[in-house]
Amino acid sequence: MSNILNSNLNKNLSQDFLQFLGSKSPLAGTEFFHIADMKITKEKLNEFALLELFASHPSFKELEKKIQYNFKSISWPFEAMTHRSFKNEFKIFKILDNERLEFLGDSLLATIISNELFNKYPDVGEGILSKFRSALVNGNHLAKLGRYLDLGSTLLIGKGELKNKNVSCNDNDKMLAQVVEALIASIYMDLGCDYNALKDIVLTFLLEGEKHGAYLLFNEELLKEFDEISRLQEMIMAYGLMPEYKLINSGVNGNPPFEMSLLICGKEIARVKENSKKIAHKRLATIALEKKKSFLHLNLNKKLKRS
Repeated sequence: MSNILNSNLNKNLSQDFLQFLGSKSPLAGTEFFHIADMKITKEKLNEFALLELFASHPSFKELEKKIQYNFKSISWPFEAMTHRSFKNEFKIFKILDNERLEFLGDSLLATIISNELFNKYPDVGEGILSKFRSALVNGNHLAKLGRYLDLGSTLLIGKGELKNKNVSCNDNDKMLAQVVEALIASIYMDLGCDYNALKDIVLTFLLEGEKHGAYLLFNEELLKEFDEISRLQEMIMAYGLMPEYKLINSGVNGNPPFEMSLLICGKEIARVKENSKKIAHKRLATIALEKKKSFLHLNLNKKLKRS
């Protein structure tokens, strides 16, 4: 007999689900297991049983504590934490993946951040506000919040995806950012689409994340860091040119790490290796801005202005 609530849990939903469900047939070689006080047989293993398992798991309970919100309907967070690879691997269950919630959460988060920026900076123009908002909802920034919330331990991901990535879900910035957005949408739906209540909850756990160094909420330094790519591009475009970001090399099957270089007038200015192309672009732009005096010897139509 297997017991999903025993002391040997991995505290990782994907690992525990896959352990009991198996990669081909649910509960292969197992007659039954327990969820809370219920004895679940193969015949009774259904979407309801999965929801109960999800609700009882320590990683989900820890998530509720961190966001300071207890869900009324477990189906919303379950959907938010279901990656399409898990849905595709277990088609026997009629479950939804988190992509629709991700779509909604993206807009909701942008609206919350826009409202706060609009009220906090009454004398700042639209251009700066837009850049600041972009910095606050940037995928890499959201991934830090996802790691603070330990969403990688709560995310349901298929065995094949885990094997292909060969990394913890908490190391995948893109995936974490998407789950943060899906989580926000799941709270909104669970609240009956009460935007004001959602805003209070989201801002509360964003502030908590800031205390733990996981999220910079309305921090002007973040705007400066995010804007380096734009600053470099504007500086170079003033001379009718464009900075060229070139992929030099990548890992197996186009996976990380990515080795990239920055060229101006065909001359390599910098080269870096990162696990994300976006991070590589940002680092290259930062290095270029620091080395801008070296541009003076390039064959430009005009000398670059010193700033």
